[in-house]
Amino acid sequence: MKKIIEYIILFLVSALLLVVGVLMFKKNEVNNDDTPNMHTDIKTGENNNSTDDKTNNAGSDNSGVTSSGEVSWQIVDETAGLTCPSVMTTIYEDENYYYQVGSSCQATNIFIKYSTGEKLSIKDALSSGKVKIGALLNSNINITKVAKDTSKTFEIVDETAGLMCAQTMTTLYEDDNYYYKVSDSCKGTKIFVKFANGEKLTIQEALTSKKVTADELISKGVSIMKESKMKTQN
Repeated sequence: MKKIIEYIILFLVSALLLVVGVLMFKKNEVNNDDTPNMHTDIKTGENNNSTDDKTNNAGSDNSGVTSSGEVSWQIVDETAGLTCPSVMTTIYEDENYYYQVGSSCQATNIFIKYSTGEKLSIKDALSSGKVKIGALLNSNINITKVAKDTSKTFEIVDETAGLMCAQTMTTLYEDDNYYYKVSDSCKGTKIFVKFANGEKLTIQEALTSKKVTADELISKGVSIMKESKMKTQN
């Protein structure tokens, strides 16, 4: 009889320990569910179950949250509700292109917000060099690239130095109202217009082909005299 009682007691103790173990397991499982491992993506604000650092890689700018502690940024669009005329507005330009957005509001009310707390309009951020145009071209901002007319960008190349030229008024070009003259024969053939696209013409050729005007040459420092045809006729 004593043996039977001992077996019963052992069985009850084992059962109690099993119940306690199950309860402890359930408690730990509930605690783990209450502590999610969550990270917020700085660019989109979406929650991701990951502890990995996020990098806002736009173009070649390695902007965003990085494990090395670099300054990160995100785009903040505050144009909602604003009434703005749809006029293409230049926010940046380089040697070959103008970069434009569809309204002045986009230029001044779409911002770059940095992890340091600084907040700049996209136009100010570009002009200050704190963001590169390549980064914004790869973002969700609608930016249009407009090619510059390099055919109208030119410089004057004067190759008259050391030449012996007759000091005779020489007509380069004429229109309905004026003769356009230089003070010696060399200037018409040895002063050149060099365009950004590589083309090089004498000032006389550039005028007669109407690729430049006399006023444009004068503004670049070429000495050209305008003689009125009315005066000549009188």
